[in-house]
Amino acid sequence: MDNPKDEKDLKDNTGGNGEIKDEWRAKAEEYLNNWKRARADMINYRKEEAKRMEDFLKFANEGLILDMLDIVDSLDISIREAPENVKDGCKNWFMGLEKTKKQVSDIFKKYGVERVPAKQEFDPNIHEITEGHIPENAKKVEEIRAGYTMYGKVIRPARVKFVNN
Repeated sequence: MDNPKDEKDLKDNTGGNGEIKDEWRAKAEEYLNNWKRARADMINYRKEEAKRMEDFLKFANEGLILDMLDIVDSLDISIREAPENVKDGCKNWFMGLEKTKKQVSDIFKKYGVERVPAKQEFDPNIHEITEGHIPENAKKVEEIRAGYTMYGKVIRPARVKFVNN
């Protein structure tokens, strides 16, 4: 403040003790804190949105995978239920079925899809029972239909029935 008149005006406006200056300083600090909070909120929002988008992209194919599981089930049944004389007479054909099943399995792995391990103890998080109740002495299960997870999330529970120990 080179001009003494401006200095005198400032003293007159502040009451000589800087009350208005303190008010301005407090307002400026309040605005700065609000800006910092808004900036932090925006950074957090962007991180959350990136995570949501990542999850969306990760599970975008879930519907297609679920539809393909029916095909895999049909392949499993075809291979498992074929009579031995047909298996022996058509070895190349069955090898083709096995190879097709392996290719689908490899595609599933690429998209984070894994089969729920068969022949384990009942776990309500990954198993669905076919019977109405759980027998007291039965803990082990027999798989009726395979279950699958996608990136650790159960997309189709394994359908099981209980067997006695």
